[in-house]
Amino acid sequence: MNDQNKNLILASVLSFIVIITWFILFPPPEPVTRDIESTQQQAEESNLAPNADTENAPLIETGETEIAVEAERIQIENELLTGAISTQGGRIDQLSLK
Repeated sequence: MNDQNKNLILASVLSFIVIITWFILFPPPEPVTRDIESTQQQAEESNLAPNADTENAPLIETGETEIAVEAERIQIENELLTGAISTQGGRIDQLSLK
């Protein structure tokens, strides 16, 4: 056996020993088994009757919808396409081919 093959076999064996030792010292967690019937029963109970208080509740205006600010747009145009990029978030707003 030449020296390269011995090193390869030794590295493989040592790696295998490290992996086996790791699984012995830190075993993977046991999967949680859930009772399917109890889960289905809980889902059915929660969907039986919607809450009547929320159906007729008045809508409340929030300040966020009133303060919507229109972001500036940078127009882009070249020989292949035209469009606009929003300065808020750098999102492409419009894009069309010529």
